[in-house]
Amino acid sequence: MTQRIRRLTCGVLLVSQLLTGCSRWGAASVSPRVLVETEHPQTLKIWDKGGNQFLLDAPRVSGDSLSGIMTRDNIYYLNHSIPFAAIDYVQVKKADIGKSVLLGVGVFTVVVGAVIVIFGKNMLNFRSGSLFCLCELR
Repeated sequence: MTQRIRRLTCGVLLVSQLLTGCSRWGAASVSPRVLVETEHPQTLKIWDKGGNQFLLDAPRVSGDSLSGIMTRDNIYYLNHSIPFAAIDYVQVKKADIGKSVLLGVGVFTVVVGAVIVIFGKNMLNFRSGSLFCLCELR
């Protein structure tokens, strides 16, 4: 594999990995208890009454509290509980159709561009400054 092909392959893989975040945080339309019991989200973004924000991974209802793995300031707290009464605002990750469509179009464009760059000499013929497809059968 030539260095040029290797670079293009790495570039396509890197771009596809960077653009996979086709979701956004959106306000929960129901109470945190109902949200966790019905939708079983993987992660919640929570603000408490004191204005503190944190992420709660693997949330579950434990009596009158919401429990899970809390992340705050890049520190993880296992089996952290927060009473429902102390929760001010909750957001949940939701799929973003616009980003998903853009990702699909972007990845398709990058792949087609890479194929043209890699195999350009065999697929395209440049004559007097114009671009012609080689469609002749031999």
